[in-house]
Amino acid sequence: MPALSLHSLLDRFRPAPPPGQPGPVGVPSQTPRTAVDELAALFLLVDAIEADCAAISADGQRLAKKVMEGAASRAARISSDADRRAKAAREAESRAVRSDTRERVAAVLTDAQRDADEIRQRESAMLAQRVESAVNLVRAIGGEPAKRLR
Repeated sequence: MPALSLHSLLDRFRPAPPPGQPGPVGVPSQTPRTAVDELAALFLLVDAIEADCAAISADGQRLAKKVMEGAASRAARISSDADRRAKAAREAESRAVRSDTRERVAAVLTDAQRDADEIRQRESAMLAQRVESAVNLVRAIGGEPAKRLR
């Protein structure tokens, strides 16, 4: 079956001459009608459809604008919230680093103090040995240093 084109479909509704006269096949018409007369109703429907399309498009544009404004507002809130949380996180991390640093410095100072105390004790013990050694050396040379110091 051959496909019907719009032209062949509309050709079926062209005015035909009155009965009895030979002519092309068509629908008999009381008054001669032109293609404009026949298509006017279709064009009115097309105009109505175009008006509906324009209204739908305008509604879509308004809705899109509203959605975009809402999205921009939400994005601004999200960005602001993210900035605030990032600042708070940086501050918290900074406090943690400072606290950790203080603890490390305190530990290093404690270790240094302990090491210094150990060195003092060793030096004190060594000093006592050196003094005794010096006193013994002076005694060996002759003379009593304890009597001279008094």
